[in-house]
Amino acid sequence: MKIQALTTGRGVSGIGAGADGQELIIINVGAQGVNMIGNLSPGSGTTGMTLGGESGAFSFSMGASDTLHLIYDTNSNRWLEISRSNNVPVIN
Repeated sequence: MKIQALTTGRGVSGIGAGADGQELIIINVGAQGVNMIGNLSPGSGTTGMTLGGESGAFSFSMGASDTLHLIYDTNSNRWLEISRSNNVPVIN
């Protein structure tokens, strides 16, 4: 899934529910940072994300070209972090 923020200070606290075991890789394709916010009550129609381990209290500020890899768990009704990367855009 590609995301981008048009202005600074934008964040994501929830994503629509997936199927058990479904994986999702999110990449920030914009120049502005996007804050992926873990362990918050998500908005209507979405499920939360557990980022940064079991506590899930961590957030991830995604810069340009950064990625976040999630897997959906129906037992917890949440997207769980598998990995993240802090990439540097390459300009040819």
